[in-house]
Amino acid sequence: MPQFLNLSRAARLAGVTRGELQKKIRKGELKTFEGEVAVNDLLRVYPKAELEQNEMLDRVAMIKQRAMPKTRYGDGAQPVPKIIATRLDNLNTTLAQTKGALNAVEALIEGAVAKLKNLAAQGTPIATETILEIADWLEASSQERDSDPDRRARLFAKDAFLRIIAASVKVIPSGHEYFVEGTESILEASLRAGLSMDYGCTNGNCGSCKVRVLSGEVWKLRDHDYLLGPTERDMGYILTCCNTAVTDVVLEASEAFSPSDLPAQSIRAGIRKIQNLDDNLLLLRVQTPRAQTLRFFAGQKIKLTLEEGGSSELHLAGCPCDGRNLEFLVRRQQGNLFSETVFNHTGTSPIVLLEGPSGAFVLNDNSASPLLLIAFGDAFAPVKSIVEHAISIDLAESFHLYWFNDLAKGNYLDRLCRSWNDALDNFHYHSIRTAVDPEQLIGCIAAEGVVLGRCNCYVAGEKGAVEGMIAALTGAGLPEDQLSFESIG
Repeated sequence: MPQFLNLSRAARLAGVTRGELQKKIRKGELKTFEGEVAVNDLLRVYPKAELEQNEMLDRVAMIKQRAMPKTRYGDGAQPVPKIIATRLDNLNTTLAQTKGALNAVEALIEGAVAKLKNLAAQGTPIATETILEIADWLEASSQERDSDPDRRARLFAKDAFLRIIAASVKVIPSGHEYFVEGTESILEASLRAGLSMDYGCTNGNCGSCKVRVLSGEVWKLRDHDYLLGPTERDMGYILTCCNTAVTDVVLEASEAFSPSDLPAQSIRAGIRKIQNLDDNLLLLRVQTPRAQTLRFFAGQKIKLTLEEGGSSELHLAGCPCDGRNLEFLVRRQQGNLFSETVFNHTGTSPIVLLEGPSGAFVLNDNSASPLLLIAFGDAFAPVKSIVEHAISIDLAESFHLYWFNDLAKGNYLDRLCRSWNDALDNFHYHSIRTAVDPEQLIGCIAAEGVVLGRCNCYVAGEKGAVEGMIAALTGAGLPEDQLSFESIG
């Protein structure tokens, strides 16, 4: 019976991204059965994949790690001994079952060979040649299975190792899957994977992250103040912020799938750092209290109101996987109280009230299609958020980012984009410092081999630039339902 793997685990074992795997599936090079991939098919499609050196995945992991805050339960690098012991015990059971199945198959083959040779020895004239042919085939098949076991053995060994250091979580009814690494909580892992499961305080007080465990084993990382009733405990309810997965688990949980699913939030936060990108543009870093992280979709905006006076609605420039450490781009504007206060601020960290989020310019995180992203000037903020989220969930087949900007070459944001370009084989970044020419850009996009009909496209900038770009893109064959845009100013 063939062994099947979910796409996340198959990508890990083959040493490729999920986007690369989706590309093979789309081209018909790799078949799936109920959303899973057969081990034999995986080895056939990636015969030269080095199963022990996942350089590409290591680079992606590095980018994700930079975007994520440190876990409060430690560095999360390795599971605690109790979790390892439980996983080893489960692995031992699996190995015993596998060995039993192999013994049964070997006994079956040996018995079949013996019976066939016995029939041949009886001298039945018509069947002798056929029987011997079948016997030889059985022997050859058995030897073939054992003659080059290296790749299958390494695949099995690596899968076993991954099951010790990480557990897989499947969410019902969405079907989303992700890994829980080390001793991070189920909630932290879901945010890292780009899911938007319900949560509130993240420290066990509110109960918003309550889910039901349908199968598998979890382990409580710490006690929580929110009380689960006896009936809820008997039904398998837990708080995802306070539990980690010991074995592969299936959870029944609700998720936000669109901006309208998110609650309105009001959070008092502190400005942690102000970084000047040039004389007229700065990067504002805001940190929320540990018990109040902001839930938002990549590409959305939020209203910021300073206690010192002044407010502004700005796009979030970071990944939703980190709802505590928020980034915003602020342009110097004469007469704008918020802008002048931030640019001229000195002394203690000011307090800012966050209200929102709002906006429908968000990433379609259920599509593995190539991403075409076009940003004009300061409108890079929502595009940056979308890029970081897409990298985090590791689903897009490829990225093509074009940014029209007048910032000095080598600034922080330009270096960030170039780091994506250098670290990811499927990322293509172009910094454009000339006047906007939509038709010329369409030619550059086509020359790069981008097929507009297959892309999910995101355009953000001033109204005039966005309208011109939309006309050029749709005129060149981009379907309107695959286009999202945000006009700023």
